[in-house]
Amino acid sequence: MTASRARCPVAFALPPGALLPALVLSLTLALMPGRPAAATPAPPAAAAPTVRDIALEQVRQAALRSLRVSPNGKRAAMIVAARNGRHVVAVVDLPPTAPARTVGGFSNADVASVTWISDDRLAYEAYESGTEISLASTMAVDADGRDERELINWSGGDSEATTSTRRRVSRLPYGWYLAGSPRDGSPDVYVEHLIFEGNGDFVETRLARLDTLTGDLKPMSLGVPDRVVARVLDAQGRIHVVLTTSGGRSRLQHRQPDGSWQVLEDHDAFSDDVLVPRYLEADGTLIVSTRRGHDTIGLYAYDLTRRKLDPEPLLRVARFDVDDALEIDAPSRRVIGANLVTDVPQTIWFSPRMAAIQQTIDATLPAGRINVIGCTRCETARWYAVWSGSDRHPGEYLLYDHQERRHYRLGAERPWLAEASQGARSFHRATARDGLSLPLVMTHPPGRDKPAALPAVVLVHGGPWVRGGSRQWSADAQFLARRGWRVLEVEFRGSTGFGARHLRAGWKQWGQAMQDDLADAVQWAAREGWIDIQRVCIAGASYGGYAALMGTVRHPELYRCAASHVGVTDLQLMFSTARSDLTHQARRYTMPQLVGDPVADAEMLRRHSPVARVADIKVPVLLAHGSLDRRVPREHANRFEAAARRAGVAIERVDYAEEGHGFMNPENHADYLTRLDAFIARAIGRAD
Repeated sequence: MTASRARCPVAFALPPGALLPALVLSLTLALMPGRPAAATPAPPAAAAPTVRDIALEQVRQAALRSLRVSPNGKRAAMIVAARNGRHVVAVVDLPPTAPARTVGGFSNADVASVTWISDDRLAYEAYESGTEISLASTMAVDADGRDERELINWSGGDSEATTSTRRRVSRLPYGWYLAGSPRDGSPDVYVEHLIFEGNGDFVETRLARLDTLTGDLKPMSLGVPDRVVARVLDAQGRIHVVLTTSGGRSRLQHRQPDGSWQVLEDHDAFSDDVLVPRYLEADGTLIVSTRRGHDTIGLYAYDLTRRKLDPEPLLRVARFDVDDALEIDAPSRRVIGANLVTDVPQTIWFSPRMAAIQQTIDATLPAGRINVIGCTRCETARWYAVWSGSDRHPGEYLLYDHQERRHYRLGAERPWLAEASQGARSFHRATARDGLSLPLVMTHPPGRDKPAALPAVVLVHGGPWVRGGSRQWSADAQFLARRGWRVLEVEFRGSTGFGARHLRAGWKQWGQAMQDDLADAVQWAAREGWIDIQRVCIAGASYGGYAALMGTVRHPELYRCAASHVGVTDLQLMFSTARSDLTHQARRYTMPQLVGDPVADAEMLRRHSPVARVADIKVPVLLAHGSLDRRVPREHANRFEAAARRAGVAIERVDYAEEGHGFMNPENHADYLTRLDAFIARAIGRAD
């Protein structure tokens, strides 16, 4: 690791002030440092849980999440489950000696995020469950529940709202998003509007500043280049540097004093030399992320005047990309830390004070915990929000009082899950047949984290150009492990987060080397004594669903069953269907580079499409899809099912009418896991 730093549709809102019963005990009877909530009487004996009960335990919505301390440290906001099961916003004063109070929420939508606008005002976003396009409303409200105002509503609003001129709006319509806060003490927020052409191509992101009390909307993107994919603002809140992507080129551009834009860097969009702007510090230093000269992405300082990248990184880590959120001290406008994921998420602090606070928190919480600190005025704050979890603990929220050197437990995300019921998760590296290192995480059945030849499930992540995960707790993997299978999650080539070589080795390798990586990981696990190679199934969603089906084609000797949820089945269909949300730019520039050219590589795409190779599948298949899916339209599942039945493949099919590309409704998620459990058990049984 190299790190350096020269400078250290809503029905009705819940009434404001309503108390949250779930938090009353924890905030009134258990506020001593580290003291657990008061014991409650044991419930009457109940019948043994069904598989459906166990699945729902794993995937039901969290009871508590997203703790945020106000900039002045006088209050904390959080998202909690109310009596009706909906997530609402609650605020507690600091020190937390009185019950939390609700300040916002809805009867038919769940609050998904909350952020402080100023010391006394916050904004939150609410989503409706069970639909793919589900933003219900973005609201702003004072910490006491007063002066509530709707900012964005996707089911209505000012249909002609634009950012071309300054104006006053009642609320913004579909296509607008909350984009942050100036953090200058005002009641303003940043909002952005994504603009697309009729063919679905992304054109630009228009940024505006919105007064959450008056509705005054001030444009910020006038004169800014089109097709902005990243931007940073200066101390005055003006767009100062942008990264644009168009025609397969990425350009870093800098606003000049006369308002014109100077191109600082111009590269192929897939080049290692691309600089992604991340933050502009108070002294004018631009913080960027790039691979330039290295395999992994690092964090660097860039001199805008000299147009020169500092050769020494602020942070670079061997074998892992630094490509996550930055930690900013708002008053000084300095980057004081960076987040990344190695085997677990972690923060590397450049600030000695914050590094010391991290060490104190880590030392006072259980060994093996992942402890993530949240703050705004980090260098001077008394109170810090802390999320703490592990491979077997889904997570809990605490408030750390740096002045008193103690913490207050507010509650757990899933208090109904006993840590002992969850399996340990371990990080390993296998070696592919061409020598490529393959990171992987294994989830072990509870109490069985030593080598033993157990039946296994290969759980393939979607994307595929994303990081699959880490050792952090995972609901689906834990469910399968809890049901008696060793679970392998492989970061096959093409996955992000592990350097350029790992990423690029997956280009145009759908159904080929990407598939071989999964097989090589299975063979490795068998040689190491972890799994019974005669009892392996493969499952996944999206790309993972594709890989599950293709696994039975390319490596029929390895897998005894395959389960595909919202999986791609026809590679050519990704280019041709009008029902997909892929843009024209993606189909023209990105997909041909990453998957294959629909003309030049037509035969390769056909040969590696499950729908064309269905006759080669000799094991049972579980096929699930969401009827509202726009990323991988249901046409993929329909074509595959028809071909599979003609070929005599044993296939089970289930559709979820109100789901899209993934599960929004926990009941549907639990139903799928229940079906998956029975399906796998029939094929390979369970651990003895």
